[in-house]
Amino acid sequence: MSVFFDSHPKTLKHLEWQSILDRFAHHCRGDVAKKLALAWQFAENERVLQKRFQRLDEARMLLDERKSPPIGQPEEIVSAVQRASRGSILDAEELIPIALQLEASEKCVKFFSGLSSRYPHLDDLIQGLATLGDLAKEVLNSFDRDGQMLDHASGDLGALRSNVGVLHTQLKNKVHSLLKEESLEDMLQDEYYTIREDRYVLPIKSGHKRHVSGIVHGWSSSGATVFIEPQVVVEANNKLVMAQAEVDKEIRRILTKFSQKVGKFSTQILQTHDALVQLDLIFAAAELSKELKATSPKFTNDNIFHLKHAKHPLLILQNIKVVPNSIHLGDTQPILVVTGPNAGGKTVVMKTVGLCLLMAMAGFHIPADEGSTIPYVPSIFSDMGDEQNLGEGQSTFSGHVVNLRSIFHHLKPNSLILLDELAVGTDPIQGSALAQAVLEYFADQKSLVIVTTHYENLKVLPMQDRRFRNAAVEYDQKEGLPTYQLRYDSPGSSSALSTARRLGLPESLIERAMFLSGNQHRQLEEIIHKMELEVKAAQKAKQDAEIETRKLQQAKAQVERTQEKLNERMRRGLEQERSSALVEIKKLKDYIKATKQKINQNLMSEDELKEIDKTLSNKTDTIHNAVLDSKAELYGPPLDPASIRVGQKVWVITLETVAEVVSAPTDRGKVQVKAGLLSAQVDASSLRAPQQSTQSGQKAKVDTPSAFQATPTTGSAKKKEISWQNASPQHHGNTADVRGMRGDDAIQEVEKKMEELYAHGENVIFVIHGHGTGILKRYLREWLPNHRYVKGIRPGAPHEGGDGVTAALLG
Repeated sequence: MSVFFDSHPKTLKHLEWQSILDRFAHHCRGDVAKKLALAWQFAENERVLQKRFQRLDEARMLLDERKSPPIGQPEEIVSAVQRASRGSILDAEELIPIALQLEASEKCVKFFSGLSSRYPHLDDLIQGLATLGDLAKEVLNSFDRDGQMLDHASGDLGALRSNVGVLHTQLKNKVHSLLKEESLEDMLQDEYYTIREDRYVLPIKSGHKRHVSGIVHGWSSSGATVFIEPQVVVEANNKLVMAQAEVDKEIRRILTKFSQKVGKFSTQILQTHDALVQLDLIFAAAELSKELKATSPKFTNDNIFHLKHAKHPLLILQNIKVVPNSIHLGDTQPILVVTGPNAGGKTVVMKTVGLCLLMAMAGFHIPADEGSTIPYVPSIFSDMGDEQNLGEGQSTFSGHVVNLRSIFHHLKPNSLILLDELAVGTDPIQGSALAQAVLEYFADQKSLVIVTTHYENLKVLPMQDRRFRNAAVEYDQKEGLPTYQLRYDSPGSSSALSTARRLGLPESLIERAMFLSGNQHRQLEEIIHKMELEVKAAQKAKQDAEIETRKLQQAKAQVERTQEKLNERMRRGLEQERSSALVEIKKLKDYIKATKQKINQNLMSEDELKEIDKTLSNKTDTIHNAVLDSKAELYGPPLDPASIRVGQKVWVITLETVAEVVSAPTDRGKVQVKAGLLSAQVDASSLRAPQQSTQSGQKAKVDTPSAFQATPTTGSAKKKEISWQNASPQHHGNTADVRGMRGDDAIQEVEKKMEELYAHGENVIFVIHGHGTGILKRYLREWLPNHRYVKGIRPGAPHEGGDGVTAALLG
């Protein structure tokens, strides 16, 4: 059976995972949840993990609203409930915790009442809570805070206890009177009485035991005193014992009654206990999330980490000010080489990623911004700290090698590996060579790796192998202090001599060390420093470009708003013209009606009427046509009659609705259409494309050319000139990796990628073919220039993969 996520004890120790669980347990309210929290397990499958996050997300929402369910402090009750279900009688110490959990259950049901729609996944748990409030009240009302049964626990218990009290008083009085009798004065060891075996007795000197009539109940440890129950109080003691037995019998009857009820509802009570413990754990995790200002991560199968402004959780819990870092790992660059000065934050960055992964796979929120992405990795390994073991004669280097051997043995594809100062503790030249070989092996195994190092060959490795990426914790040369800020794509200086100077070593010693470090090392440090300045300049340029982009977007939005206002004014103007025309038509028709009335009254001849009717009808047609023309202008150009097909959806101007074409246009230009139950014959000239309208029955929207659309002069817009200067930079989307392919297969893959890029308007493709024998590279470079999309080719720049990559300009 495959394990969903595998973590190794040494890695958990390296990352101090138990400290996270300790804080998780700290937020639990009951001892049962605390115990489970300290031994919290990672999710066994994706479904369980999803359920944990669904419930945790809802619990965090409630806490953010300052709401928390009254779950109490759930104690262990499982054993007691199970015994009750088998007929055992529980005592007060067992019944009271059960009643308290039933009381908490009742309160939680009320708390979540009406919230099920907002918190459906927590509601699943609430369904397991029993509503046995009457049993809870009955039990809790029967005992005091110390667990003693109260007199009102039953109708008889109070009276029985009262009788016992009276008998006690009578006996005390009787015994007190015996202590004062002169006949016993010399026989008493002391002037007091005591109780042995629930019976009142007197302390008699052992030499006088035969002189006192009564029952012996034992001797003192020295043997000097014998405890005798005088015969005169035997009957009274018997009555007291019998009365106390009645009290004990009644208490046992009450405990039996409560235990039987617990046994009867044992299944519901155990479900309630489990639900309360689960709620305790969920809200403890939510409290931890709130304390860390954490968020719910997104999971992906793409093997890509993308942590936004992530922070080391343990540093947060220690109230240490933490510099957040956005950490990217995976995709085409699965190996992140982190460099920089000692105590600059390299290990913190690495542990932040490791702890975020562990927290996510355990179902906890992570201390990073919303939208952070965590991949489903099968396992996590680490090699950190001083691995030497003097007891086994193992050096630091040997310890690291043994640890690496264990990682190789258990390694699965796509695992996360954290390596702190890889291959240290030996000869630097051989150690750095071994480190590079190890990293290349992990890259071949598709592992995700974060490695911290001071080895110079690892710093330049990302410039030679595209699977590697540089990242550095910044060092402020001016202040002489680390900033703990992570930057990408340039190595960091170890700044050992700067640190030594800052910590107070003599300047003459520092200068001597600089001389001994050699020109090559100094030149590397200068190159790194120059790259740092270039990166900062690029970041500044990027920020300036983003500001300009925002300004352009705002300007575009303003122009679009202005254009929309103009469109609206045009629509209102056309509507107004049409309305005015319709009013005019109505006036004309009213005039015709009045004229007809005059004829009926013999005030006008029929010929005169026909002439007037003809004139007015012509005016009416003119106005009607003007209305149709305004609609045509409003709704755009008519459809070509030859393009109209049966079943086609069209916008009908005269009906002002979307309709379906029932028959093709006739010779007279008439078309039969149907809209719902309405069927009509309309002019083909009144049909428009439906995309120019809104929903059926609503007025069409006028689509005017945007202010940002270029007006072509020769049938199509003039394209921007393509050149290497405006070509897109290399990224995953415009890169085709054909290493290891045969020539024809490689060409097929590249052509497929170019078709995709060209269709999306991309202007460059980067083809990774590697070096190898050089045959594939030569084959591709001879074929690419002859392709119809390719305008030019060049070898890749050093940061693009060098001569192992060919870039082609598309146009």
